Amino acid sequence: MTEHDGLKGCGPQPFRSGNPNNEWGIDELSFYAQIQFGQILEGERLLTPSYWRLGNALALAKKSLHRGQWAQYLAALGIDKTRASKARAIHRTFPEAGDVVDLTVEEAYDRRQRPATTASTHRGEQSNLQKDSHRLRHTVSKIATRSREAIHDAAFAAPAEAVLLIPAVRKAIQELEQLLSHLVQQAALAD
Repeated sequence: MTEHDGLKGCGPQPFRSGNPNNEWGIDELSFYAQIQFGQILEGERLLTPSYWRLGNALALAKKSLHRGQWAQYLAALGIDKTRASKARAIHRTFPEAGDVVDLTVEEAYDRRQRPATTASTHRGEQSNLQKDSHRLRHTVSKIATRSREAIHDAAFAAPAEAVLLIPAVRKAIQELEQLLSHLVQQAALAD
């Protein structure tokens, strides 16, 4: 068995082409799954402005419909009620389609505006904390996705390019260590 047969070693690992099969190991499957999931998220980010625009059109159309016509209208267009509701919520939440460019549909929907209650002040504070927390999760997710892409690209980097990138990567690692340190401190407060 050669070094490449078992995919052992410290250097860049060859990435099999084609679709996964029973011969792939868990590391290969995990890496492949992460890449596919990252591509799904990137694809969703391309769709989110369309959801906003759909929500805009549906919000305007709903104003001109009489009571009881909404479900029939959506059925005639072939638009699922849940998708229509999500699109309208995204439209209500963001002033412009450009505001959702970096968000997945799920992230944009999670930020939707909800009806105010009697405890609106408390909810407003809670909402801001949730937005900050959501933005942080989104940023960390984006870093992870971009890092996976960079790892793949680094395997094929020219030596001269690698030399130039090493200081930037070290700086990024320092920043990420600081981020981790802050999160560890905050997590300790929960204990």
